[in-house]
Amino acid sequence: MLGMPIPAALKPRLLGSVSALAILALGSMAPAPAEAASARLDRQEKRVIRFINSIRRAHGLPTLKVSRGLNRAASYHSWEMVVGNFFAHPSRNGTPTAQRVRRYRRARAVGENLAFVPRSERRNAAWAAVEMWMNSPGHRSVLLSPGFRRLGVARRSGSLGGGRRGIVFTADFTSKR
Repeated sequence: MLGMPIPAALKPRLLGSVSALAILALGSMAPAPAEAASARLDRQEKRVIRFINSIRRAHGLPTLKVSRGLNRAASYHSWEMVVGNFFAHPSRNGTPTAQRVRRYRRARAVGENLAFVPRSERRNAAWAAVEMWMNSPGHRSVLLSPGFRRLGVARRSGSLGGGRRGIVFTADFTSKR
């Protein structure tokens, strides 16, 4: 663990293998695509948000407000990665992260964390993703950025890269405006 520790109350027994990428980006705004996904959060997605906000509080940062638009942006990207069998920040058509996210929510600053959690760890998948992000300097800086005020989270189950089954998480962060 780098820096301040994660609160003990949040640490279930889990490390497992988790893959991820982080990005902090700026870009132009565009209208929302017609493929906008649902903004409803399931139990795992709500847990990711609770873990992130608890960690931010422990680090003296304001909690992030859940954004319906960002939930849709995250849902769409998780879906397109599973359907398109890829794992990357740009969309499968090459649209940069910031441009894609800003189609759903206007903001000066945009950040995104991605995680792939193997199916074998699905019971604690929410914690696996957040723990991995906290143990990775790039992801940690996005999660703990004081400039971010909004958050959207989504997950999709499926196969990536040669049939490896698991859960793809996308967490989109933005500044207030």
